[in-house]
Amino acid sequence: MADAKHVNLQVKIADDLANVQGMAHSLLRMLTTLLDNAVRFTPNHRKVSLVAEETDNHTMSIAISDEGEPLSEAERQALMSEEINREPAWDGTHARRLGYRYCLAVLNSHGGTLDIRADEKEGNTVVIALPLVASPA
Repeated sequence: MADAKHVNLQVKIADDLANVQGMAHSLLRMLTTLLDNAVRFTPNHRKVSLVAEETDNHTMSIAISDEGEPLSEAERQALMSEEINREPAWDGTHARRLGYRYCLAVLNSHGGTLDIRADEKEGNTVVIALPLVASPA
């Protein structure tokens, strides 16, 4: 989809990044879902970035940023809500909510967290945090 929209996907992964423990297929699907959302809601000829790094509190932080329309506070809360809206949403909102619910379930089962930030000038950033595998003593 990124190629079709001419969206530039930039990836920066820290060289010395430790591992996380978990179900690889679930974590990969979660990342794919978040990247797909970022590309889907980014205008043509714009940028989506993924930055993965270790934080001071021994977690892996993965930030996925887009240059799409910033989500309102209400939209961000709705994405994080567990309330199910059975109204049909033909604008893609329903699919986005289901994707975020899946991502939240994966993160919860892996001891991780998800935060959505919006900036009027820069779009949206989804930040996930996952605990790193403890290094052997």
